Amino acid sequence: MLSQLFSAFDLSPFMFDGKRYIVDVLLNCDPTTLGGASLRVGPREPKQAGEWAVIPCSLKMFERISAVRVYIPKDLKLKDNRLAVGKSVTEVEKRFSQVVPELDPKEDQSINEENFSTLLRKLETVEDKLSSSSLKNSIEAEGKDFERMLKLYKEREQIEEDLKATKRMVKLARGHIMKDELKRMKRVLRRAGFISHGDVVEMKGRTACEINTADELVITELMLGGNFNEMAPEVVVALLSCFVFDERSDESLVLQPQLQKALNLLREVATRIGVITQECKIPLDIEEYVQSFEPGAMRVMYEWASGKSFVEVCKMTTMFEGSIIRCMRRLEELLLQLRAAAKSIGNTELQEKFEAGSEKLKRGVAFQASLYL
Repeated sequence: MLSQLFSAFDLSPFMFDGKRYIVDVLLNCDPTTLGGASLRVGPREPKQAGEWAVIPCSLKMFERISAVRVYIPKDLKLKDNRLAVGKSVTEVEKRFSQVVPELDPKEDQSINEENFSTLLRKLETVEDKLSSSSLKNSIEAEGKDFERMLKLYKEREQIEEDLKATKRMVKLARGHIMKDELKRMKRVLRRAGFISHGDVVEMKGRTACEINTADELVITELMLGGNFNEMAPEVVVALLSCFVFDERSDESLVLQPQLQKALNLLREVATRIGVITQECKIPLDIEEYVQSFEPGAMRVMYEWASGKSFVEVCKMTTMFEGSIIRCMRRLEELLLQLRAAAKSIGNTELQEKFEAGSEKLKRGVAFQASLYL
């Protein structure tokens, strides 16, 4: 006879299933869960006056069987008989201090399998760990509140599962988005002549592969369009500063005619690339894209490449000295890449022009190993 408190359970899965074993058990129940149309029965609360009732239970619900037996009348339909058995069970629990002895699997049930002793020891080890766990102490301390905590924990587990599923969906969707973006970017490269319709890298593409510190498409168009060929090295250096200077200049920009002509050429090429990009359904604000090539350092870089001293060029602008030096060093890195790009396509004239520009740029205090002089 099962006498300990039990968790609420649903009888509907096995109540009318003739293929399963059903055992009638006398249980101390919560009176409010008995009777009515509901098949869900619950245990009484620790300080609640329970009602002893015969409940059909599946064998799966049994955890342990006691070695102690109590007298049971033949007819438990009578309330007095149920109360009498209930009192006997309560007395047994008191006598054994709530620890009612269980059937011994070896002595009482004669189980002598070879691996049984090993399994029994493992079971005892696990039970010892469970009895000393913080979870058991929490259950005893929290009491009824533990059910609420357990419900919250299960809800959290479900939320975590939903989160994982959502992340998988986002990852899949992002993959589709990336795939679409890649197709559009390849369309831009085909339209601009960087790759063929068979996705073979053309000369423009090989040139662009050598550049990673500036806008590869625009600067390659300038190179292979012959735009640098007619420019002096000083003008080339000044124009390239638009690709590496990332600060907004507050001063009104007044450029020499040759610099203004070079800047107009750059903006024309950038506009053409922007239109192609937009036509290939890549979101782009053409005006903003063109204005991203900042000409604020053109005059300073031109005068520096023309031979003026660092003090002189600093007096010509409101730019900080650190910004000027940083721009010069980034320019030097870009010129090195452009020299490599010109060499890769066998354009000796361009290679020499970039080398000349690098020589005019790389001098003086801006390229000292240490600026603490």
